[in-house]
Amino acid sequence: MGLVETLKGNRVYFDTNIFIYIIEGSLQYQTIINELTKSIIQKDFESYTSYITLTEILPPLVKRGDKDIISGTIDFIRGKDFFHLTTANEEICLQAGFLRGELGMKTPDSLHVATAIKQNCDLFLTNDAGIRVPKNMRRILLSEFCSD
Repeated sequence: MGLVETLKGNRVYFDTNIFIYIIEGSLQYQTIINELTKSIIQKDFESYTSYITLTEILPPLVKRGDKDIISGTIDFIRGKDFFHLTTANEEICLQAGFLRGELGMKTPDSLHVATAIKQNCDLFLTNDAGIRVPKNMRRILLSEFCSD
């Protein structure tokens, strides 16, 4: 089963690294990213992320100074058409603190997972093998769906 088929009909949380591949491209992952982007646009599944994604993805774009890419990225992530965005409120921050203590994750990773928990996501799409998710959520690594 391919990535898009795995995601269809689910609540899917997108980690920041997936957005990096979508925005900047990737020779290794471009075919699957193209399929994924089409599936996001077609709303084959519910897509979720956090405002933290903007904090993580914007610095290299700002350093390059390409205002069109910056505004396009913000519009794509923030636009209500494709992603449900969640703020890191007190509940999410507390959950993230517990996750850090229990699983030893980095702060941004624990905030992403806590947000996915809050949004009742079924799947957590990432390419970071170090991210851990609760037992009732499945971590999906992009690399698992790409042939070398």
